[in-house]
Amino acid sequence: MARPNILIIHIDALRSDYARYVSSALGSDWLVYKEVYTPLYGTDPVVTTVFTGMYPVRHGILRHGPWVTGTETMLLRLRTRDNWLPEVLASNGYETMAYDILGRWHRRGFKRYIELPALRHGLIKLSYVAKHAALRASRKIAHAFFRNPPTPYPPVITILGQVLRGLKGAKKPFLAFVHIWDTHTPYLVTHCSPKRRPGTPLSVLLEKVIDEQWRRYLRDLVAWGAHTIEDIIERYQAAACSVGEALRLFIDKLRDTGLYDDTLIIIYSDHGESLGEHGAFFDHHTVHEEVIRSFLAIKPAGREEPIMLNRVSLVDVAPTIFGILRVSGAIDEELYRRLSRRWDGLDLSLPNAPDMDGNRVLYFGMVADKPGLDTLFGIIAGSWKYIESFMHNRPEKCPRCGAKHHDQRELFKIDRDPGEKQNLVEEEREIAQRLRELLLRHLRSARHPELDKIITQVL
Repeated sequence: MARPNILIIHIDALRSDYARYVSSALGSDWLVYKEVYTPLYGTDPVVTTVFTGMYPVRHGILRHGPWVTGTETMLLRLRTRDNWLPEVLASNGYETMAYDILGRWHRRGFKRYIELPALRHGLIKLSYVAKHAALRASRKIAHAFFRNPPTPYPPVITILGQVLRGLKGAKKPFLAFVHIWDTHTPYLVTHCSPKRRPGTPLSVLLEKVIDEQWRRYLRDLVAWGAHTIEDIIERYQAAACSVGEALRLFIDKLRDTGLYDDTLIIIYSDHGESLGEHGAFFDHHTVHEEVIRSFLAIKPAGREEPIMLNRVSLVDVAPTIFGILRVSGAIDEELYRRLSRRWDGLDLSLPNAPDMDGNRVLYFGMVADKPGLDTLFGIIAGSWKYIESFMHNRPEKCPRCGAKHHDQRELFKIDRDPGEKQNLVEEEREIAQRLRELLLRHLRSARHPELDKIITQVL
């Protein structure tokens, strides 16, 4: 059996309820999972999980960007020496390429790592510089002359155009990783723009924001050309629509080039986005459903089809890829067994995968990567969701937003209360305590020095 090509498309900050614009672009041969959770809210930890099949507390990366510590990267090197997806595939004859701006350890295993920040593209670079110059001169001038805010990334149509050219010239089989940013603030819109409608003035939001830097970011970039909160929400919707339309065209082109049938394609989002829920606007620093619910769709190559589970996690992506490769003969049984001993996720290609009844236990969280943000971990078991704050000297309100996003401990019945408005931690103490014990056991078993310190200073 021929070894399948592999294409992984990462859509940043796409909410599960706005993922319909992407799923509508997919055909009947796709499996779109209905209940998908991310293990941590940051992009760096999630990409690392997708490449390893390990929870962040185990692979080591808990934070994002410049806030990642030396301890985290040291643990990553020690714990992922022989199970990093791009490296494993490269050593098994795959041509590996990535289209992203993250860099750092994400380059591992990729023969070609094509960085696509806006500053690398001529016309986009000119637009980027012009917008910043106008913004420095006057917000009114900038908003009057430019439709979109300056962004550090090109639009989805530019990225996918370069990806298509790269795939046409790639050796077979290939692994390609693609990172799309349009649904991340400040929400890049290339088309499908909605019409403006009356709504809540932006001043109502900005008056509540405590952090001056965050207020300036919201005012100057996120609120670019907007007059109301609803304007920004509609721009997010338009960004999701743009991504869906671009993917529809891209998939059609893959069919035209003959690559579609022989390629295993996985599309996922790393986390959602708060659009006003629980007092958080246009960011993702809570662990409520609007943030930790993500998106996952799989188009198998050939006849190998992953099964449908009621509840999946992004920690399942790597095990499923390797499971499909095992069936196709791209990797041998011994390598698969060795890799599987490291996974926290499930191989969704197995017909007898466990937890088919929807009672699967999943873990999630966020570790403060900016001053003042909360550190939260939680567990989902059945219809129960338990969350606990591990922030030392925790303030009553978020130092960024001026709102109260979470209590110290929370318990929600998410099937009856999907908006997480009724905290049942006092009414259901036994359930809360049982879930708390499972959560603490999971965190302590990771043997992560920084995580142990966080837990110890609070408990």
